[in-house]
Amino acid sequence: MGVWLYRTIFAIHTVLITPKLSPASNSQRNATASVSILIPARNEEKNIGICIRSLLTQIGPRDEIIIVNDRSTDKTEDILKSLGATLTSSHEPPTTNHEEKQLRYINLTETDESWTGKNYAIHQAVPFASGDWLLFTDADTEHYAGSLAATVAYAEKNKIDYLTLFPQCVTKSFWEHVIQTCSFSFIGLWFPTQQVNNPQSERYFANGQYALLNRSHYQKIGGHAAVKAEFLEDFAMMKKTKQVGGVGMVGIGVHLYGTHMYDGLAQIWRGWRRIYLHGFQKKPFVLFFKAIELFLFSVLPFLLFPFVSWLGWIDPLHYFWPSMLLNAAMINILLVAWQASHVIRSRHVYSLLHALGAFMLALIFIDAMKVAITRGKTKWR
Repeated sequence: MGVWLYRTIFAIHTVLITPKLSPASNSQRNATASVSILIPARNEEKNIGICIRSLLTQIGPRDEIIIVNDRSTDKTEDILKSLGATLTSSHEPPTTNHEEKQLRYINLTETDESWTGKNYAIHQAVPFASGDWLLFTDADTEHYAGSLAATVAYAEKNKIDYLTLFPQCVTKSFWEHVIQTCSFSFIGLWFPTQQVNNPQSERYFANGQYALLNRSHYQKIGGHAAVKAEFLEDFAMMKKTKQVGGVGMVGIGVHLYGTHMYDGLAQIWRGWRRIYLHGFQKKPFVLFFKAIELFLFSVLPFLLFPFVSWLGWIDPLHYFWPSMLLNAAMINILLVAWQASHVIRSRHVYSLLHALGAFMLALIFIDAMKVAITRGKTKWR
């Protein structure tokens, strides 16, 4: 009960002090500073159309969208063509001609095995970008009206070098509802924004689904080449931002964009295992501690409930207060989970299955610990 009272206060404090961005009144940008939006895409036929359409209505006359078609074997390129994207040869020199079409793509036919994740794909696209700001976003995102204008204006006004945002959690299947909602809810506890946004703190966190960087700062920290071996390049770039004295900030952007990260339990498991493994720096003890923490404070109270209730029924004199405290703890857990689902704009009803989601996350942490101990190879996809 004490742990959850602390968590409740901590969660309220985190939500109150974390910057919350709202959409701009004018959907399309008309500011002088230009933005280059770079999107890596590999077999994203289900998502790429939604993502690009949501951005096309927001870019200004000097902005551009560049997609990296990373060896897709599905209909990704066909969809890009249907949207009017023009193919840019990887051998062409960079351009600053803003009269060219604003929607372009490049085809990658090979990769460099010394690079991990999507770093190489993004690195290949940056030379073709001419914007004053670089927005790195994923193909599985949808950007709501007025989001681009809002984030660039906020970053310029507050002199932010690296702005990253929490998204709306878009879920479709049962396990997505249960696990995604639960995992998103714990991010604020494990990576507190009050510390991440504090230049004096060494804590760092970022979300690569929405990473807006000032171009000069991006070059200063060495770009993606400086984090080529990192699976969580977003984390690594925030760390470098702090190291060079830059201004990095994490904000809540649930009204600006949403993301549908994974389809089905297998993808969810692999995706979060990778995030936890590298987010907690492959430290087996830390991963094990997180698993135990989840079990003790999010799962065990619900497992004890039938037994303690039975004891309270047969011997109310001795078990009245233990039963009341356990009930209070469970109500506290569910209220915090309900409020967390409200913050990330997920379906509230699945917060009632918080214990099941926490149990699955504990198992994922144990699996990540196993990978850390055996030094197993991490796969991006």
